[in-house]
Amino acid sequence: MANASSIIDRANREIELLRKYCIRLIADVVTGKLDVRKAAAELPGSNPAADGDGKEANP
Repeated sequence: MANASSIIDRANREIELLRKYCIRLIADVVTGKLDVRKAAAELPGSNPAADGDGKEANP
């Protein structure tokens, strides 16, 4: 049972670290410390004709 407990503890620690990373990542994107425009443009379904403000340049 101690092995299962240590596995659960480790999983919980990893989840907490991922939550902190997610919060930090969102904060960096929102504040402009991380520029994601290039990555966003390469996502499937992205509109390359958009002028950067989320609106189509020529609808």
